[in-house]
Amino acid sequence: MPTPKCSGTSTEAIQIASNTALVVTTGARISHLRDTLQSDKHQRGFELEHLLDRPPRVGPPSYDLPQPRNIMDAVEQGNFVAEQERRRLSLGHNPIPDMSDLINSQNIWASGAELPDDMSGLFLQHSSIGLFILVNFGHPRARKRFSYAHEYAHALLDRRDPATVSREENRRNLSEV
Repeated sequence: MPTPKCSGTSTEAIQIASNTALVVTTGARISHLRDTLQSDKHQRGFELEHLLDRPPRVGPPSYDLPQPRNIMDAVEQGNFVAEQERRRLSLGHNPIPDMSDLINSQNIWASGAELPDDMSGLFLQHSSIGLFILVNFGHPRARKRFSYAHEYAHALLDRRDPATVSREENRRNLSEV
C-alpha cells in the first residue's frame, strides 16, 4: 500500500495497513502509536461494531474550502467552520463541556493516548476504522481540549488527507493554524 500524504512535513511517513496498524516514522519509529490503535479498548469497539453489523461510521460534513494563502485566510476559514458547526450542532456560544464526547457523537473515534511530547494529536481516516482522533494524554487538560478541537477541524477540513499529525515542528503550516 502506498504511503499516504502526511500534512505538515515531508519527513514524516504514515502507513496505515489493512489491520489498522499505524507506524509513524520521523527518523526513528514511534511504534507505540500502533499499540495504541490496537489496544483492547479500541479493538473491542471496532469488533463490536462489526459483530453488530453496524454500517460504517459516517462522520460530520467535510468543508471543501480552498487552501488558505496566508495566516489570515486560515484563521478566517477556521472561524467560519467553527460558526457553521456550532449552528449545525445547536451549540450556541457557551463552552463545550466535553470535546471528546462531542467528537464521538459525530461518529469519530476520539481518545487520549500516550504520544511523544512534541506531538499534540493526530487525525486518521481509513476504510476499516473510519475517522479517528488521538490526543496526547500526557498534556495538560487545557491543551488536550484544544487538541481535540484542532484535530476535529482536520476531520472537517482536511479529509482529503488520510492522516495529519500535529507536532511542534509543523505548527507554522497553514493547515495547523
